[in-house]
Formats: sequence, structure tokens, C-alpha cells
Amino acid sequence: MFLIRDEGRSARLVNSLTLRVILTAITLALVAWGFFSGQLTSHVTW
Repeated sequence: MFLIRDEGRSARLVNSLTLRVILTAITLALVAWGFFSGQLTSHVTW
């Protein structure tokens, strides 16, 4: 809710978006590492 009511007086929006971007980057890096190391494989039958 602070995204709407904040009115630009604090850095909560920037902090929350930064945290989301960092967590997304870490997740993508871990998935990529899993595929490249062979720990994750795709068993799609298409």
C-alpha cells in the first residue's frame, strides 16, 4: 500500500524495488548455475 500513499517522501519504493531486482537476479543466477553444472535438467518430451 505504501506504493500509493507514499507521495515521494521516503525511499521505501526504491528500496523495495531494489530488493525485488536483487532477489530475481539471485534466483536466475542459481537456476542458470544449476543447468550449467548439470544439477538441473529438462525432461520435456516435446
